[in-house]
Amino acid sequence: MGHTHQNLKNQQRKLKGGKPMEEQTPKGKRFWEMTKEELSQCGKVGAKKSAETRNKNRSMRLTLQALLSMPLKSGKLSSVEEVKNFASLKGKNLTTEEAMMIKAIQRALKGDLPSMQFIRDTSGQKPDDNLTVTEIKPVVISGEDDLE
Repeated sequence: MGHTHQNLKNQQRKLKGGKPMEEQTPKGKRFWEMTKEELSQCGKVGAKKSAETRNKNRSMRLTLQALLSMPLKSGKLSSVEEVKNFASLKGKNLTTEEAMMIKAIQRALKGDLPSMQFIRDTSGQKPDDNLTVTEIKPVVISGEDDLE
């Protein structure tokens, strides 16, 4: 990393309430200057932080799933499968998730490109981001050269 890039990273850490990398490592050493024991200690600290972040994200995901499955109103929950068209959805008691999906569809129908992409991706139709080359065949052109 360049010196300027490292300074930017340190500024970002400070804004998030963290410490610059030099303060996180023993005696302000760079990783390549550390002993095996110091590297091991840094690895343990990193693993602990990673586990904390994973647990926090898991907790947020579970909370969001619970909130998305809640009905918008009290009373009997309506089934989306029983609804024949969008007009008949008015006044129905749906889950938050169902209401959000309907809103995304409505926005997409009005031409909102991010909503269209969200619906495409969420419905499992997201195009593959990776290009896979299975076999490379050389191209051979035979014959006389007409440029002479």
